[in-house]
Amino acid sequence: MAKLTLSTIGSRYGSIDALNANFDAIEAALENTVSLDGTAPNGMEVDFDMNSHKVINLADPVNNGDAVTKGWLLEQEGNAAVSADAAALSASLAEQSAVDAAAAVASVNPSAYAQKSANLSDLQSVATARTNLGLAIGVNVQGWDADLDIWATKTAPSGTVVGTSDNQTLSSKTLTNPTVNNYVEGVVAIGNSSTSKTLDLTNGTVQTVTLTGNCTFTMPTATAGKSFILIVSTGAGSFTGTFTGVKWPVATAPTLTTTASRWDILTFFSDGTNWYGTSAQAFA
Repeated sequence: MAKLTLSTIGSRYGSIDALNANFDAIEAALENTVSLDGTAPNGMEVDFDMNSHKVINLADPVNNGDAVTKGWLLEQEGNAAVSADAAALSASLAEQSAVDAAAAVASVNPSAYAQKSANLSDLQSVATARTNLGLAIGVNVQGWDADLDIWATKTAPSGTVVGTSDNQTLSSKTLTNPTVNNYVEGVVAIGNSSTSKTLDLTNGTVQTVTLTGNCTFTMPTATAGKSFILIVSTGAGSFTGTFTGVKWPVATAPTLTTTASRWDILTFFSDGTNWYGTSAQAFA
């Protein structure tokens, strides 16, 4: 059956109507065709019969209703087969791993390893284990001692701990009502006097000096409770010595011994304002 039948156009006046009817028929026929460029309407209203012919050059499908080619379908089947093979291989490897793990567990001798439940009490040598871990008692860590329990309750000093039998140099310490037996004061030689000498108690509280000129001795800062002894060697003799800021008995400073190779011993004490001095002289 023809999709489009047109009327024959005659020469009489009614041919215009026939021509218009033909145009209407052509328009209706075009509306019932499939457009190459997709111009609407372009949708099928009935089944599309290819009459044993092929649809070629299809794009790969994206949506569920898209047509597929034989090549695309075979490719998907191949991918599915590969995935199935990979899954089978993975399952096989997992099964083999489980078998190997079970065999490894079965081959282990538990007695050769430390047991969790034993809390390390089953070690062959606890002492060696401590050494290997850097925890050797008496070397890396302090062993327990009953005295440590007592010390644990004490407030630690900010400086060095004073030992009962150690030789230590202490500074800025206050001793309240101590008993000091057989103590020794350090004797420090401060050299030749020249004509001036500043006395510094940081050198020590017993100092010796040799006169080599008529010397003025500058006293240290007067600090309450400070005292020191100065042993003066007269040297070649005939030298004098004066001391700044010192109060002497009956307000009279001693005259240092002028005889050569003698020793004068001067003792000083401070009340925080003044130095007070006494002397014992001419020791040969």
